[in-house]
Amino acid sequence: HAERLKTLNLLGAIAESSDDAIFAKDLEGRYVLFNRSACEERGITADVALGSTDEELLGPEAARPLRDNDARAIQAGSTIVAEEFIPTQRGLRTKLTTKGPLLDGQGQVIGVFGVARDITDARRAEMALRDSEAHYRSVVSVLTEGVVVIDPQGRVLSCNAAAERIIGSGQQDWVGRSFVAPGWQVRAPDGGPLAPELTPPGRVLATGQAVGAELLLTVDPAGQSRWFELSAQPVHSAEGGHVVAVVCSFWDVSERKRQDDELARHREQLEELVAARTQELRQANASLADAARFIGTIADALPGRVAYWDTALCCRYANRAWRSWFGIGEGGVIGRRMHELLPAQEYASQQPHFDAALAGQAQRFERETQRGAVTHVHEMHFIPDRDAD
Repeated sequence: HAERLKTLNLLGAIAESSDDAIFAKDLEGRYVLFNRSACEERGITADVALGSTDEELLGPEAARPLRDNDARAIQAGSTIVAEEFIPTQRGLRTKLTTKGPLLDGQGQVIGVFGVARDITDARRAEMALRDSEAHYRSVVSVLTEGVVVIDPQGRVLSCNAAAERIIGSGQQDWVGRSFVAPGWQVRAPDGGPLAPELTPPGRVLATGQAVGAELLLTVDPAGQSRWFELSAQPVHSAEGGHVVAVVCSFWDVSERKRQDDELARHREQLEELVAARTQELRQANASLADAARFIGTIADALPGRVAYWDTALCCRYANRAWRSWFGIGEGGVIGRRMHELLPAQEYASQQPHFDAALAGQAQRFERETQRGAVTHVHEMHFIPDRDAD
């Protein structure tokens, strides 16, 4: 009897120190054991709980599934595990409860015992994770670019529908195999083979650093060259920070690449044409400069005075003899008007000839000027300069 009391006291101490709710009921459903944790959770004392039923403590509706699980445990003759929902001071809590038949010394069933662990927070976390995963899958499934998740060994874990459509391989044919899809090849920009570890996903697995928007040349199963723009993002573990997966997104940019290459070819051709035309213009300008120097040399060597005037009678050229006669340096002639350079009386006497020449009539006449005691006689020629039209 003393040993039994000692054992009962030991079991009672264990039950009272446990954070799990530990209880026992007789065959009528009255509690005969209700530990400290169960009391604190319900907000009642052991005196209130002992001898009471679930119907009295929780109400008929909440008690019904608990009593059904009690009956299942007794009928099974062994322990069962069930999730039960218990109203508590903190609201409705989810309990993972282990129940079994309570036996007397002769092995007769005298009730049911149970141990209940609160898993409300765990279930909420699982629900949040499922919702998050469902949200992620919903978002990824509608993306137009392909998305592939790769494990640390470079094997495909999953892919979205766009990846299957772009690559032409179903997820069942791709998962568990290399991220280089079946029948495909990856190539270096020069067209040679590219080792998997040098591809963007391979470099992310090796370095743990993200790779963004990189062009990758591939060859599809039909032997056609295809260009993809590809980004690879590492997924690090929360504990050690090592790479646990790589998320790779890609889309086919073959047509864009073809257009860019064609545009680059046109640009190169245009640059070549511009360079050739620029060289031609340089040569033409050099020829014009040479011609201008040649003509200027000849004009300066003439004993007669030669000048060129535009329709506004603005000087565009005057040879050395002209400048010397009027005593004006080269910089003081070009760009100046006729009436600024000639004395007023001389300009007035020649203006009818200027007007006639500008009207297209060549003028040839003689003019006298007086310089000191010397009278000079000049033979004048005003020659119209017509354009091609």
